[in-house]
Amino acid sequence: MEALLDVAKELIQANPLFKDKLEFPILVESRLHSLYTQSLRRQQHPPQQEKNLMSNPFPFSFVSQQEENLMSYPFGLRPVPAGSAYRNIQNNDGVASFGKYQNSENAWLKLAKEVDEVTTIRINEIKEQGQCRSLRLPEKLECDKISRLMYANSGRSILALASNAMHLLWKWDKTEVSSSVRPEIWEPKSGKMMVNDIEHVTNEDTEACFSMSNNEAYLISTSGGKISVFSTATFERLNTFMPPSLACTCLIFYTEDNNILVIGPEDSNILIYDIRKDMMIKTLKGNLKKITGLAYSEELKVLVSLDAEAQICVWKWGTWVKQNTAALQIPSGRNSASAIRVQYQNDQIHFLVVHPVHLAIYETTNLNCVKQVFSAHITDATLSSESEMIFASFLDATLLVFGVANFEPVCRTQPSAYLHAISSPSVYPTAIDAHTTKNQFAIGLSDGGVCVIEPLNSAKNRFAWETTDSC
Repeated sequence: MEALLDVAKELIQANPLFKDKLEFPILVESRLHSLYTQSLRRQQHPPQQEKNLMSNPFPFSFVSQQEENLMSYPFGLRPVPAGSAYRNIQNNDGVASFGKYQNSENAWLKLAKEVDEVTTIRINEIKEQGQCRSLRLPEKLECDKISRLMYANSGRSILALASNAMHLLWKWDKTEVSSSVRPEIWEPKSGKMMVNDIEHVTNEDTEACFSMSNNEAYLISTSGGKISVFSTATFERLNTFMPPSLACTCLIFYTEDNNILVIGPEDSNILIYDIRKDMMIKTLKGNLKKITGLAYSEELKVLVSLDAEAQICVWKWGTWVKQNTAALQIPSGRNSASAIRVQYQNDQIHFLVVHPVHLAIYETTNLNCVKQVFSAHITDATLSSESEMIFASFLDATLLVFGVANFEPVCRTQPSAYLHAISSPSVYPTAIDAHTTKNQFAIGLSDGGVCVIEPLNSAKNRFAWETTDSC
């Protein structure tokens, strides 16, 4: 018994945090022995209420098992009320308050360390239509789910590609690009439609992709068949190229020359193609599976490729040397899904990688993962115009806004705030893109619809999403 007293006194003396707070009571030895015996019995047969208390002795929720939360909650955090706490899984710097005692075996000290790792934030919850501005774009034709979606460089039009190979184009003419103004679904007087060639396409899982030239005059698109070149002014198909034997899964324009295309076919190679000369410039080999993402950095003069095996490759433009390669840091057992996209930030040095269970920012030169968050059921994500935020969509139709600086969620939009009243409960976002200058994004839906969403606050930064007040 004296040994127990000595241990308790040493613990109090060794932890200044407990000074004047845990004065050990003066007890006769018989009374102390009784308390000690009762404690042992309670440990062996604790009442249900004490079990609950021991499992969570602090009045807020812990994210104690990352894997459990990835499957249960679409953005990797428990849905605790605003102002509650969550575990920041990126905190690897130790605990300041208990740093001196990290070698202690005391269970309560270990639990207290976990408390210090908890960060308190407020997530703005948007549940009603009046808490944000949203607009479902007008529809003239019924189409299947939206496979791809993009704003034009000017920001005055939205282009969507449906899974039935049909393109839809909306334009704001001489008016503010806003969810308060309905754009017109645009089509030429000839009545032509831009429809991709799918005559020889037999694989229903073939991915569609498209890219628009910098001057917005030309559209390159494919839905698993030949690659088509369209005029966005007349919707006329100007040319087709590449045999359909190898489906194209990703393509982009070379931003410094609109005549050069970078094509990622399903055989894992990357093709550098000159449209004007109708010739192949170079074939790059080094990825493991089909290409799912391509991005070019004008600052570094490099091409970044992402494949379905979650491998990143960096290629020097012109010399075509593979400078570096790395694999996404996907938890084991969660890398079966294909990566979705790669996108450069405005600094042209860091890029965003989107995977169904993973969002991350990488630095190009060393391929260091600067920031990351693990999630589940991500359908798409994109950077905001200023690269200060990430807009992400999920399979449960939830939309989430992250701050890029710390990867903390600042706003969560429920489907009730933007989906049409007659929409099926199974409708969810399949594609997302951010406006090129405004704090606004558009989503393509699984029912073929397209919605534009923006905060009530007109500011361009992340703080506009942290409140439902207008200004």
